[in-house]
Amino acid sequence: MGAFFKGLKRVEVGLLTLLMLAMVAVAFMQVIFRIVLKSPIAWSEEFSRYVFIWIVFIGGAWAVSKDGHFRMDFLLSITKGTIKKILMGLSYICMLIFAGLLVVYGTRLVNSVMTQTSPALHISMSIPYAALPVSGVLIILHTIELLWTNQQSKTVNEEG
Repeated sequence: MGAFFKGLKRVEVGLLTLLMLAMVAVAFMQVIFRIVLKSPIAWSEEFSRYVFIWIVFIGGAWAVSKDGHFRMDFLLSITKGTIKKILMGLSYICMLIFAGLLVVYGTRLVNSVMTQTSPALHISMSIPYAALPVSGVLIILHTIELLWTNQQSKTVNEEG
């Protein structure tokens, strides 16, 4: 199980790196074409916007894998034992519900815009919107990993 999640995180980081490089390259090309060649690229802003959407949603899922999202943990810092475990469990359950909503409603949105095309790139609008359900699936996977890891560490701590 650990190898799967390690590989998944590598794929996410690789994808984030490629998307960031693509966005920077296109933005740089746009500056060169606009200022030096006096002929701006018509599709660069739209491309950068859609790539940024993917970066945000994949990056959000990757942050879940690191348990790095913002949360108000003052209750966790003042509680111990069973209550702390219950609060952490509730937190993960809320994350799973949110991610499930991303998958369900994101998929509906992707299906509803499938025939629409973007103005400049002339691609299906389902491509930028697909970041929602993909991110939801990744968040579900990473939350399950966090639940599994926390349960395993608690079991080890209780036994050892």
